[in-house]
Amino acid sequence: MDTTPIYELRERLRAAAMAGTSLLAEDFRLRRACEMFKPLAAASPVFAKIGQLTEQLLSPDISHPQGALLDAVSLTDAVICTLGAVDVAGEILLGTAGLFMGMFVGCLALAIAEMLDSIPIFARRVSYRHGLGLAVLAVAIGKLLGSLYYFWQGEIFPG
Repeated sequence: MDTTPIYELRERLRAAAMAGTSLLAEDFRLRRACEMFKPLAAASPVFAKIGQLTEQLLSPDISHPQGALLDAVSLTDAVICTLGAVDVAGEILLGTAGLFMGMFVGCLALAIAEMLDSIPIFARRVSYRHGLGLAVLAVAIGKLLGSLYYFWQGEIFPG
């Protein structure tokens, strides 16, 4: 889902708050941002409420535009806060983040390799000779089915 229309709408609402509510009915940029926002409004009830508040702001017969503008800006800011976009500014921070992410992936790969190295030792200790490949395959298929179940159900423990 493309969320750029909500960011554009927030910028237009803030500009309208700075310009004053007497110019709301003439603001063609806010009207265009509202038109771009309509697909999102059809996707979610919260987005529909933001679209409804913006439509009220653009109507010429609104009784209290200041309160409606404050409601629209507040709700838009709250929704944007829940979207959780993360931005790493600068090349130094990006490089540092990449370094630590690489270290994490490397440690994870080493942990998996250690686990795979321990399987033959465990098999020797419990005198498990035949079907070791099938046991490893069964563990892998179990992990695959568990992750597919998790993604289809949306949570591990429903209820």
